[in-house]
Order: sequence, then C-alpha cells, then structure tokens
Amino acid sequence: MRKECLENLLKRKSKYLRKKRIKMKRKKLIFMLVFLTISIHSSLHGQATNLSKSNSESFWPAVATNSKGQIMVIFTEIVPGNYTDIFYSISNDGGKNWIQPVRTYSRQAYIKALALAADSNGNFHMAYADGYGSGGREVYYRAYINGNWGAIEQLSYSNDNSNWCRICTDGNTVHVAWYQERGWPAKPFIALKSKSIGGTWPSNPVDVSLNPSDGAMYPDIKAKFGNIYVIYVVHDYSGNTLLGKHLGYSERINGVWKGPTKLGGGTWPALDVDAYENAHGFYPSSSGGGHAIYKARINGDWKDDEGINDKKMIPCFFDIKYKSNFLVAAYMQESSIDSKYYSIYYNTKQYKAGWGQWSASFEVEPGYYAELPKIDMDGSGNVHVVWTDTGYGNNTDIYYKKAALFQADKPYIDVDKSYLSFSAVQGESPQQQTFQIRNSGVGTLTYNIFSDKPWLIPTPLSGQSNGEWDQITVLADSSSLNPGTYSGKITISSPSAPNSPIEISVNLLVGTKAPSIDLDKDSLSFIHVKGSSNPPSQSFSIRNFGLGTLNYQINADMSWVSLSANSGSSSGEWDMIEVSVDASSLVAGDNFATITVTSPEADNSPQQLEVLVEVTEAGSVAMLQLDKSTMNFKDATPQYFRIRNSGGGTLNYNINTNKGWITVSPNTGNSDGEWNKIKVTVNPSVLPFGTHTGTITITSSEASNSPRTIKVTLTIQRPRIQLDRTSMDFYALAKGGNPESQSFRIRNSKSGSLNYSIQVNQGWLKKNPGSGTSTGEWDTITVSVNTSSLPVGNYEGRITVDASGAENSPQRLPVHLKVDLPPYPYPPLNTKHRRIDNIGLIIQDYINEITWSKNPKNEGIFNIVKFRIYRKLKTQSQTYFMFLGEVESSHPLRYYDHFSSKEERDKYIYAVTEVNDQSQESQKAVTKLTQ
Repeated sequence: MRKECLENLLKRKSKYLRKKRIKMKRKKLIFMLVFLTISIHSSLHGQATNLSKSNSESFWPAVATNSKGQIMVIFTEIVPGNYTDIFYSISNDGGKNWIQPVRTYSRQAYIKALALAADSNGNFHMAYADGYGSGGREVYYRAYINGNWGAIEQLSYSNDNSNWCRICTDGNTVHVAWYQERGWPAKPFIALKSKSIGGTWPSNPVDVSLNPSDGAMYPDIKAKFGNIYVIYVVHDYSGNTLLGKHLGYSERINGVWKGPTKLGGGTWPALDVDAYENAHGFYPSSSGGGHAIYKARINGDWKDDEGINDKKMIPCFFDIKYKSNFLVAAYMQESSIDSKYYSIYYNTKQYKAGWGQWSASFEVEPGYYAELPKIDMDGSGNVHVVWTDTGYGNNTDIYYKKAALFQADKPYIDVDKSYLSFSAVQGESPQQQTFQIRNSGVGTLTYNIFSDKPWLIPTPLSGQSNGEWDQITVLADSSSLNPGTYSGKITISSPSAPNSPIEISVNLLVGTKAPSIDLDKDSLSFIHVKGSSNPPSQSFSIRNFGLGTLNYQINADMSWVSLSANSGSSSGEWDMIEVSVDASSLVAGDNFATITVTSPEADNSPQQLEVLVEVTEAGSVAMLQLDKSTMNFKDATPQYFRIRNSGGGTLNYNINTNKGWITVSPNTGNSDGEWNKIKVTVNPSVLPFGTHTGTITITSSEASNSPRTIKVTLTIQRPRIQLDRTSMDFYALAKGGNPESQSFRIRNSKSGSLNYSIQVNQGWLKKNPGSGTSTGEWDTITVSVNTSSLPVGNYEGRITVDASGAENSPQRLPVHLKVDLPPYPYPPLNTKHRRIDNIGLIIQDYINEITWSKNPKNEGIFNIVKFRIYRKLKTQSQTYFMFLGEVESSHPLRYYDHFSSKEERDKYIYAVTEVNDQSQESQKAVTKLTQ
C-alpha cells in the first residue's frame, strides 16, 4: 500500500546508475561519464529548457498558466541538510525567458507530491505533502497572490500518512484532494477540502471515496460550474488481504455527491472536465499490454477504454488537460532514437459538435530518462510541458518546452472564462458580469454571440478582434423568474475559426427575499446486519436558497444518530453534513429517526429528513439492498443500478417494471453478498414530450424487506433550434455583380432529432439546402443574394427556420442588403478599332476607326452624356493615355483618327470612357484591333 510511483522511479534509476558505476575504476572515468551524460542529454533535448540546472536532485514538477500570460513552474529540490524544499520559476513572455528558480521556504521536513493551479484572477495556488515517511506526512497549501507567496496553511491533521494531493480552482473557490490513511493495514480514503480564495478551510475534510472497507489512493480533482469531479485508485480487500485494485470516480453535482462508480483496471489516474461537463480520465493500465488508457464519460455515459500510445508505454503518473475545445494527454513511452531511453509524448483531440479522434503521438523531445510529465494550455493554443530527466552531474533536472496545438494561420476564439454564476432574489436581477473574447490566432476574428435563454442577455452580439481583448457584458434578467435554479449557455461563433463554437455555461439561482432552508435530500436509508460493524456514514447538504445569511441548527431525535455538525451558516453555498448511525443496540426491523433543521431567519423553518435503518439478524434471512432509489433519464442512454444481499444466505430476486417503455437486463439473479449490476433502458420514441414516471420493482421470496422499488423518471425534451448567427449583412454595387455568399449553422441544442425547413421571404434571397436534420451536430446553410435587378437602396430580408415540435420554433435570421451606387460609371463595352486606308490620286488618308457600345449597367443609375477617347503609343504604359476627343451620347458611337502615313497610324492603341452628367468618368476600356 505504501509503495508509490516515486519509489519505483528511484529504484529504476538507481539500478541503472549502479550498472554504470560498477564500470568506473578511476576518477577519470567518472568525469568522462558525467561529461558524456550531459552531452547526450543536451543533444537529445534540443530546444527544451532546463529550469533547475543544479548539481542537486530536482523532482515533482508542476506547471500552470494564468490569464495574465504568465507561466509558473514549481518543483522540489534537495537543499543543504538533505531536505527538500519547493522552488518556483516564472516566465512572462510565453516561455522564452525564465526567472532564476527561487526557493519558497515552504518545507517543514521533506516535501513531495506538488500540485499547482491558477485562478481566473491570475493568481497561483499550490498544494503539497510534507514530512518524513508514511507516518508523518501532512498536506499543506500556499497561494501566490499579486506576486507574493502567502502563509503556509495546513489542511490535514492525522497520526497517519496524508499524501498525493491535487488542487484545482473554480471561480472564486479552491479545492484540494489527497489520500488520508487510517490505521493498519492502511486503508486510506480520499479527503477533500474546499474554501473561497482568501477564506478559511473547514475543520474536517469530506470523505469522497465513501468506502471504509477498501482503501483509496492517488486522486485527481477538477471543478467546473460549482460541480466537483474526482478520480482515484481503489484497493480491493478481503479482510486485511489486498486482492487487487481498480479506478473509482465520484462527483458532486448541484451539491449532491454521487458515486463511487467503478471504472475498471488502472492506476495513477489524471482527470479533466470540458465545457460540456464531460469527464476525461487518463491513466496507465494495471493489466498487461502497457497501454496509456483514455476513459471518457460523454453525455453521462462512460465509453470503452481506449489505448492511445503507439510504443512501449512506461507506467507512471500521466496528465490530461482541456481548454477551448482542445484536449491534450501526456505520458511516457520509448524514445524515438533508442528503446532503452524514455521520452514524454502527447496526443491531442478537438471538439467540433462532438469529440473527434485522438491524433498520432507527438514526441516532446527525444529523452534520456524522461518522467513525470505535467502539462497546461494557454489561450493562444500552446501546450506547456514540464518533466524530469537526467541532467547536470547525472542528477535529475526539470525541463520545459512549449508546443503549438495548431498551425497559427487562422483566427482562433479565446475566452477568459468558461462559466458565469449569478444569484438574485425573486423580483430582482443580479449585477451584470463580464467575460472577454480575443483572437489568439492570426488575422481578424469576426464573431457572433447569442444565448439560448430569453433571460440571458449578452451585449454586444458581435465584434471583431485582431488580438486585443473585447469585453462582453452579460445580464441575467431574473426579474420575472420564480425561485429556482436556472441554466443557460452563451455561444461564441466565428465561421473562420477552426475551434468555433465556444460555449460559456451560465448558472442562475433565484431565491426568496428572506433566508430559506434548502436540503438536497429528504431521507437517508441504512442497512445493518446484527453483529457486524455499523453501516458507512452518509451525507446530506444544506444551503441558503434566499437572501443574506442563513444561520441554522441541526438536531436528531434519536441518540443513535450522530451528525458531523450541529450548526452552521450559508450565504448560498452548499454545506455537507455527515450522518452516521450506531445500530448496535437497534432491534431487528425498521428503525426511524428524524433530523430537523431550523433557522430563526428562514421563511420555511423547520425542514426535516427521515432516517431509516433496516436491521436484520445475522445469518438469518436475506435482505435486498439497492444502491439507488431513483433514476432520472433525459434520453435513451442506458443507466445502471446495483443490487446485493446485505443479509444472510442466498438472495434470489426478480425485477419487473410497470411501464412498457422501461426495460431491465437481466431481470433475474442471485447474490451471496456481492453487488450485481442491472442495466436500465428507456424508449422515449413511443412517448410524447413531457415528464413520464414508472417504477422498477425488485422482489425476493427470501428477503425480509421485499419488495423494493426504484422510481424512474423520463423527461423528454423538445428539440431546440440553435443558430450560430443573429443576423447577416451583404453589400453590393448596383449592377456590379453579386456579393460573395455567406453561411450560418443550425443544430439541435437539446435532445432527439430536429427536423427543420428553411424559408426566405424575398426573391433576391437564396438558401441551400432548404431542409435538414440535426441530432446535435452543426449543419451549414449557404446564403446568397441576387442583386442583378435591384436598384440602389437598402433591402431587408428574413430567413425563417421552422421545426415541428421544437420548443422555440420558428427562429428568424434577419438579412440586411445594401445596394450602393458605384463611385463612377461602368466602362463601355466592345471597344475596338480598325485600320482604314483611303488612297486616292491626290489624297492619301490613313484612319483608325474607334467604335464601342454603351454599357447597359449604367442605365437607370447614371445619365451618360458623352464618351471620351484616349490614345497612346503601343510601347507606352497605361498611364500615357492622352485625351483625344469626345463624342456626344446621342451621336453615332464611333470616332476617326486620321494620319498621313500608315507607319504613323499603326503606332497607336486607344481607350474609351463613359461620362455622366455629373462629370463622373468611368475607367478606361482599351480597344482591340480587329483588322
């Protein structure tokens, strides 16, 4: 249990170095070996930057980028006294130049397991474990605010090991997770603490893994939109015997913890969450084969494992990061130049109306013994990679390199925030908030902005950026909304940006004017077999759903119920309360208690939860235990529940549903205590829009608590039309040809299929195609205008997208067309000249006859009154045309130029222009010799 990746790495490296040192017989050979190591490493790394460059061991790198364009790297390094301390370096120019590493003086004893994150205000936050050995480590936190390190804050207080911490930020909140050992054999749990940036840490951590019979280690944590996501390794025990391990996953959604979910074999996982609330895990496989495994939960459904490495993978700590519709995963595998060396590699994938495929692997630098990759991404499409490798004096150093995600030949959308959160009381609207947009690519980014909710109002709705930040103001108009929680999305779209569209999630909480108690559950259910240990604790959460601060008290009416806190306060955040029961003195059967939450300020005090403990005699009868009592569906994606025998003997069960649109598989089974997984599918295609409910019933003739039920709710949402533009503008010159076509995109932003048709209300307005279907992907519609018959003026058209059954049908897209007067008349057509020889007995006349025709494009827009004729020598450039004469528009359209010799006549070419009554003259139309 106490073996960690660092120990494995040091063992491998020590073994390698011992083999080398055995061959060293003299001091001269030692010097030559050190020189050879440095030379090889320098040549292999090329442009990589050595950030530590010391004659001491450096380890545990971490990297983060902030909204100010800064990059921070932290790492440990052995300092005098054989201690380790934390050093940091910062680049202010995108990784080109770095400050000399600075010691932070954070250590108490011996530091390891660093983690780093940046907040939306440009500050950095780090967490680390410090102490000697497994029995004495604790977890600490420090913040780098406005260029200075704050005080050291201790998070864990334990007589056992606290280690492997991970940190993330979410708006104004910082979260730290670690594994906390307890007792022997060590069966750690995943501990979590959260606080507002600048605030104070709670006294007790949250137990995320919720499984005291097994151990959990090596967490990674991410938070978005107020939700928390945690992945970790679970150790499977039988008594005190370790049988194996698998990955576990837990999440807190809208204040309610769900999980743990078993994900399968793996170890040392990394995690990130995208803007669409999909979870992306990445880790080395625990079984044979040596795969770097990508595991994703897309739209609520966990996908199959996917190996993305293409060489021999080296199992250790990996990393994965998401930003602006890109995902990057970094890992270790064989070097491209020699299989006995190892390099850091990364793969990328992009979101375009859904996640695409992983790219081929990119080798950051051919490595010597590269390990411990950590990555971050900036808004300009760069990946920043740090890792360890053998360097100066044959010690381990910290290396950095920047790699571009994409070729910077197009505009790219970059936003400084991924979500906004508002809160207001009923009848009022919250203060406006802002986010920023810029072009992080090249050229000009022309963008459009729209929201999917009428109460969500961004301003302005369009703009352009050449690299500067544009500020967008967002109003959440809650003045007419009832109390409740609302969500919406702001979409930024640009036809020329490859990462378009980018979405910003928005949450709005509308509460009552007085403080109000809000509980996330109305009951808790425990199962206990007499003679066994007490059942695991459970939790519920409290928050203020109104204005101001809610001061509350919590009491239980039964002494066998214990609460982690009996009072607290909330200004809108969720407070978690752990509930444990002492079932040792309870009688067989159902035992009830009530937890009451009161507040003198609340308009709905008191609120209550029911606690049920089902007690059965040991080894007597079987008991049905389910892992959930409700299931909520929004589409046909299957979900699962688990069932087991929590009593004695063997449990044989049957499962039935009361609605034809609910199917379970398998519908029979048995359990001697193990959990059985049941798949539940629903068929929304046979139901109308709306909310539908049904019941799954589990029965067993052996179970004393049969039957048990699960309530199933299926909400069939109407499809919703989403357009990526709010208007279209065309510009043309009268009779000057049609402007270039443009496009907009359509998709279904909710569930089901959106079958749409497109109409236009003007004859000059064209669209292609005129209909289509979207199940979530973007469809492109080409729009063109025909201006051939339109006089000068402003024209208004409308494109209407209609979809039967869509909740917001129809949607209209205004089209503005301006037909402008050309700055000068159009030039004449069919301009030509021919040579005429008039040879008489006395007079010899050599003539160039110039002819042309009127340009019909000028009719109705210019009053052409005359034509001007110019000539120049054929050997001269166009600028040498000299005025020759004029012809009134009412006269025949020809002009004669006379010469006394053929040689003189044949030197010239001609041009003709049209002139209107305002003396505006067209461009010159050069004549063509016809004979």
